[in-house]
Amino acid sequence: MQLNYVFKQYDDYYVGHLVEFPDYETQGKTIEELETMLKSLYADLMVFDDLQLSIPYRSGALELA
Repeated sequence: MQLNYVFKQYDDYYVGHLVEFPDYETQGKTIEELETMLKSLYADLMVFDDLQLSIPYRSGALELA
């Protein structure tokens, strides 16, 4: 299994998401920790998929005044 991800590096941590699931981000202090967190996130997403449950979240677009 190959998981592809996108990350951003800040001063002292990394934030990333799986390419297949761009709405779900995680972070780590090192790139190795980020990869561990992304694998854990993927496992969690697969459990929800297997149970045919959706992960609740809220998103939208707003206009700045």
